[in-house]
Amino acid sequence: MPSSNGAAATPSETFYYKRDGVSLNLPVLSDSVYANDGGIDYHANAWNVQGQTVSGGEVRINASGDVALGDITQTLDRSYGFRGNELVVNNTGTVSINNNGRSGSITQITLPSSGSVALDLSHTSNLSISSITNEDSLTAVNLPESSFTLGNSSFSGCSNLSTIGNLENCTSLGNSTFSGCTSLTSVNLSGCTSIGSGALQNCTSLASVNLGGCTSIGTGALQNCASLSNINLSNCGTVGQNAFDGCTGLTGINLPECETLGQNAFNGCTNIQSISLPDCTSVGSNAFAGCKDSLKSLNMPS
Repeated sequence: MPSSNGAAATPSETFYYKRDGVSLNLPVLSDSVYANDGGIDYHANAWNVQGQTVSGGEVRINASGDVALGDITQTLDRSYGFRGNELVVNNTGTVSINNNGRSGSITQITLPSSGSVALDLSHTSNLSISSITNEDSLTAVNLPESSFTLGNSSFSGCSNLSTIGNLENCTSLGNSTFSGCTSLTSVNLSGCTSIGSGALQNCTSLASVNLGGCTSIGTGALQNCASLSNINLSNCGTVGQNAFDGCTGLTGINLPECETLGQNAFNGCTNIQSISLPDCTSVGSNAFAGCKDSLKSLNMPS
């Protein structure tokens, strides 16, 4: 019978009755009930009784004499399932994920090898994604509606990912989280307090970034984001080395709270005209290398 604690359930049972007119009462399956098929735990969302698909409750069996109901099986939602800590997505299009009843984190995602997938993770918990298989299939992702963090390389290399929902609820980005996401044009990380090394590196189409709550930017965090022209860093106190290296689209940047600027921080920002660092007391070597031909205004303590 089904399990309500997230463990895989036995997918079928056999019942026999001897009477005329059988009424069978089946439990309604919750979204935390799973059944295993082929090593993957799928949501069990209905019952199959003598060819009838029912959600639960009273089921009338129209028969006389000896009744062999045979196998009462669970109908499985095979659009996605779980293999341990791996989320296995079988369908393309929009796929909404629910991991209610599962105690482990989602650490790996496997997508279909062809087609495109818009992944809705807004109702999931325990995200610790470190790798995605067939990452080119991912075009959109909707992240949890409550606060969460994203670890190292979570969506690295998802070159067709263009839309990310609820990213403002992210409080911390690990290293290389969105590295190489070349279809991203805008990200809202207003709730994020720190971003790791290379977190948005090589996002070549990224034009706008909101990091208004960020206090620390890691090494090469936005390196080679050549389209970047608009960024909010109103609370950032520390900028790592090579953080904006190669951001040729930047024409100006304001870092009113920045105290420490790493080496090569703005190296190769060949179109930058103004930089405001009124509180900066530590500047690494070559922080503005390659900027001298375009830079017209530099506001720093004397």
